[in-house]
Amino acid sequence: MDSGISGNYTGCDSMLNAGFSYGSNTIDTAYVQNILILRGPAADAGDLLDNDHNGVVDEPFESCGLNGFVSYINMINSPAGHPNGKADYYNYMKSVWLDNIPITYGDDGRNFSNPPTSFMFSGTPYDTAGWWEGSSATGTVDRRMLLNSGPFTFLPGEAKTIDFAYVYSRDTSGPNGINTSIARNRADLQRVQSWFDNSNFPSCLVVNPAVAEIQDDGFDFIIFPNPVNSLLNVMVTGEIKNHTYRISDNTGREVISGLLPPGGISVHHLAEGMYFMMITAGDKQIVKKFIKY
Repeated sequence: MDSGISGNYTGCDSMLNAGFSYGSNTIDTAYVQNILILRGPAADAGDLLDNDHNGVVDEPFESCGLNGFVSYINMINSPAGHPNGKADYYNYMKSVWLDNIPITYGDDGRNFSNPPTSFMFSGTPYDTAGWWEGSSATGTVDRRMLLNSGPFTFLPGEAKTIDFAYVYSRDTSGPNGINTSIARNRADLQRVQSWFDNSNFPSCLVVNPAVAEIQDDGFDFIIFPNPVNSLLNVMVTGEIKNHTYRISDNTGREVISGLLPPGGISVHHLAEGMYFMMITAGDKQIVKKFIKY
């Protein structure tokens, strides 16, 4: 993903799978704007990589996270500038400058006596022990950032899915400006990731434009396994009985519906991808998503 950042600093947090920008002057240092990779494409089985940074290599259904971050100048005809064509973009996806020299840790990423890295400006802003853009004396320039998720095998005609979120954090009440905003930002990233992982979004958030969502504390359900291949089990809490269900694809098209059966729902015939299940009990509705593989 390529994002324009004008007049600000950039950085990344590989463990939280986010690239971000933040104010580079005293007027707007209190905000942080992120691109958060919630779940990247499915990782190749047996690649011996911890693609999602959870400390486990090659676990079942592993997906890619933030696997590379490049911050470049919005300038043409520069080895650290704007990519021109697919070969330049592919270089940045491999964490290589446009003159085919690997990006290195520290300074402006072009000190070739330093070790190579896949993550530019990966330190905590204003932490003197880490590498962040303000510590590199790069100056305030018009920057772009590119987030990479992969590598993974992409077969002819195959479709891959990446879920991401834009997360904005601002804390003007803290005494240290960007320090407190970065701390709040990390909490916001973890909160949004938890919402996504547990399919438990705030009621003000529309999960899918074609699906209504109403939540109530006394009525909830869980679906498992998720991802699912053949039989989707549903466990409902609450007093209301005779639940109906509706499963739709990510365009809002209904693919299965009916009374909720006790033995689970067969989804074996569905194509691979993301789906939304809405369960209705009286005048209450809850929507959750699942992945069919």
